[in-house]
Amino acid sequence: MKCYTGYFAKLAAYERANLLPVSIARFPPKFYTGDSAEDFMPSAELLSKFKAGQIDKAQYKDLYIAELDKNARENHLMGYWQVKGENYRGWLLRGNDALIFLCYECPSDFCHRQIFAEYARENWNWDVSEYEFKKEPTLF
Repeated sequence: MKCYTGYFAKLAAYERANLLPVSIARFPPKFYTGDSAEDFMPSAELLSKFKAGQIDKAQYKDLYIAELDKNARENHLMGYWQVKGENYRGWLLRGNDALIFLCYECPSDFCHRQIFAEYARENWNWDVSEYEFKKEPTLF
């Protein structure tokens, strides 16, 4: 099953594109009432250190990957999400085309969802990438 990553500012457009949103933000926006995947969220401590400038992007990436590894071991994430994926696949059959994992930053900015996507591709062989809207052809 194909999965995507994206950001909350485009939530309505993703829903119009028949994508099932799943937050991987530790603190999603108040307007968001959809599903969340806590095991894929960075810890509050990691976010706090990064925002305070106590760690740089490379350290953040290493620490976030360590958190994903720990969650995968402790919660058997591969097995869980394969089973959960079957549940989501049932939802997809009811009208959604794919899952989209959401956070805040636009695609050009540093964000943990890019690290998550890379990790999921390399460790779980998931087909996950940033969602790109199709451009409409113009006449001129």
